[in-house]
Amino acid sequence: MSTISNFIDKLKRKIDVEIKSKLRIMTYQDTFSYIIDKEASVARFGDGEFKLMVDGESLRFQPCSDELRAALTRVIAEPPEGLLVCISRALMDVNTSKEYNERAKEFWKKWRWFHLPETVKYIREHGAGSYTFGDTLITRPYIDYVKCDRAEISFKNLRKIWEGRDILIVEGNETRLGIGNDLFDNVTSIKRIITPNKDAFSVYDKILESVRKNHSGELVLLALGPTATVLAADLCRGGIRAIDVGHMDIEYEWYLMQADDKTQIEGKYVNEVHDAYDVQACTDTEYLAQIIDEIRK
Repeated sequence: MSTISNFIDKLKRKIDVEIKSKLRIMTYQDTFSYIIDKEASVARFGDGEFKLMVDGESLRFQPCSDELRAALTRVIAEPPEGLLVCISRALMDVNTSKEYNERAKEFWKKWRWFHLPETVKYIREHGAGSYTFGDTLITRPYIDYVKCDRAEISFKNLRKIWEGRDILIVEGNETRLGIGNDLFDNVTSIKRIITPNKDAFSVYDKILESVRKNHSGELVLLALGPTATVLAADLCRGGIRAIDVGHMDIEYEWYLMQADDKTQIEGKYVNEVHDAYDVQACTDTEYLAQIIDEIRK
């Protein structure tokens, strides 16, 4: 098939998706209301999860595998009761682009052109075409937006989710959620399970076992990339409430420093900043005391 024919075919499929295959996605305000009112667990799909699941391509920090693709697909196809599956409104609704800065507009414009038809088709083929999704970008409310209004509202609502709760954080070994900021100054207690910050899915069974063994009623917060998407669903199936918080902590750091672009945060791993950067060991005694298990490859 010629290049022109390929272009025309792609355009036809794109138009078909835009017109006939709209998915239902809540606003970020409604997403927060649902999570808080229903005390729901949350599994989030961003462009990275769709790249793995639909395109079969690896990420910088997470290789693709048949097992991971199948696990992500199951979250979409068979979400357990009590779980809210979230995807980005930017994937499906071009009108939301007015909220974004120029960098984000360009990113989502390209993503929609190259990935939208296949992604929507995949979702619909696996039975989620009529599902009402939450907005996955509730944990990414700052760096891609023109105004700070969304960030102020979002961080206030995120803190409501765990206010007065005991929390169990499951995170990569250089993630360090809440260290150096006040995100969790309203919780009762914090425990942490530390995992590899790259290819966490390779030790998925160990992570799941550790959470089940160490959980004693806490709200579980997950910062493990695509592994968190799968883990949130599996924990929910077992009666454990879990929230996939993704890049929330880094977004909050950027918000506090009023950053104009994605930048390194001292003492934390930022996978989206490509410059070579060695994250120093954390000597914070409170953080170290919160670690109850460390999982290695």
